[in-house]
Amino acid sequence: MLLLGVVLLGVVLGNVVGCTARSHNACAQSTIKTQATQREARSQGKAPYYLKKSEKRKLELLERYKELSSAGKVDQYLEKRRKRNAAKDHKLVPSTRRTMMDDE
Repeated sequence: MLLLGVVLLGVVLGNVVGCTARSHNACAQSTIKTQATQREARSQGKAPYYLKKSEKRKLELLERYKELSSAGKVDQYLEKRRKRNAAKDHKLVPSTRRTMMDDE
């Protein structure tokens, strides 16, 4: 019951649950589209099919790449992402070499 209240509160306040602030508009549009198709399927007598969260993420990622490819910015996006991941990896690598003496 509490979860339902939080979801309803999120919808009332304009927040689509599970969406980031950057992709809020796109996420809201996709949920509206999905709800319309589900409503249509129910009116035809079919059982509703709800997408899993992972499938929603995959569809959102596909849409993002389609938008980037139409603008010709896929390479730029991937390069930026590579740099960001490399920076995160470099944080985890120790800067000095450990020896047996340091552990004692």
